[in-house]
Amino acid sequence: MKNPARVKEPVILRNDVCVEIADGAWIEVLCVQTAEPGGNTHRGQWKVYVVSATEDGGHIKQALSVNSRGSLNPRIYVTIAGLQKLSTTLGLSPFSAPTLEGETVVWVFESSKKPDDTGGGCGCSICAAHRRSGAVGT
Repeated sequence: MKNPARVKEPVILRNDVCVEIADGAWIEVLCVQTAEPGGNTHRGQWKVYVVSATEDGGHIKQALSVNSRGSLNPRIYVTIAGLQKLSTTLGLSPFSAPTLEGETVVWVFESSKKPDDTGGGCGCSICAAHRRSGAVGT
């Protein structure tokens, strides 16, 4: 019997995420279940996508983070604390996360080569340029 949780979209192993970021990728965090307070954190469900553009900036490639090559089950983060640990591991600070189902937050890194598709803005919640300039929250 086939594993029903197995994904049918491009995937990336957790160990390869840092390599892709160094090569210019950025992260999109999708909230798939609204976050609710629970204990000392918020609980919900989030999927993490690694996104990159081709050299000409035309085609966007997106891959879902998975647990292992054997199962190809999507890595579902179930607490804000888990997402924050991932962001810290990847070198992202400050941290931002979507909390309502369907919302997406973009994590942009110093090495990211995200095309500017917003008509003049950076298009992210807290991008590397904002962190450098101290303009976070403006």
